[in-house]
Amino acid sequence: MNAIVDSLKRGASPLDLAGHLNSMDGEARRAQVLKLPKGQLRVLFEACAGQPAALADLVPAQCTPGTTVVHLGLNSLPLFPPFEKILTRAAPGDWPQGRLWGRNQQPFTFLTGPGYFAVDPPSGSARPGFGDGTEAVFDYDITPGETPVEGWPKARDNKGLPRGLAFSGLTDVMRKVSDHLCVGAAYKRGKSLGAYFVILRG
Repeated sequence: MNAIVDSLKRGASPLDLAGHLNSMDGEARRAQVLKLPKGQLRVLFEACAGQPAALADLVPAQCTPGTTVVHLGLNSLPLFPPFEKILTRAAPGDWPQGRLWGRNQQPFTFLTGPGYFAVDPPSGSARPGFGDGTEAVFDYDITPGETPVEGWPKARDNKGLPRGLAFSGLTDVMRKVSDHLCVGAAYKRGKSLGAYFVILRG
């Protein structure tokens, strides 16, 4: 049985689950994540309530602007294949200090575009679609004005068709599972989409 699912079924605490995942090597951790039943992603998200993902969980503090950090992703949507969320630390600019830029890499990128998004330090205030104010949030309505990293796709907003259908008004609320794994819930204009995903760093 998948060790993550087994831990959830046994009612293991989030701390115990994190310790188990942290004890694995990278290859074993990746295998466990890729074998997660999609129906368990909501269970995992709910189990991690009170464990907000921080910006440093997405892009480690030692990474300088322009350093690319790749997260392998698995989505709860039917027939949706594994994907990647790729992030970097923003260079200093006219935005909140600490901002991250991110984009999506998946089989439909040719159609929807790179799906750029911003991750800012948590606001401290709860609001629909943005979690309880402590959780990192991927905000697809905030996009870079220029390409953040050389070699990345051209910076584009998430307006119009078909990009707007996929990303306009979209936010992902992120919770921490372990040192390398986060789980997210998707919202559209503040309303839950009932879609969940995990991303594994490295």
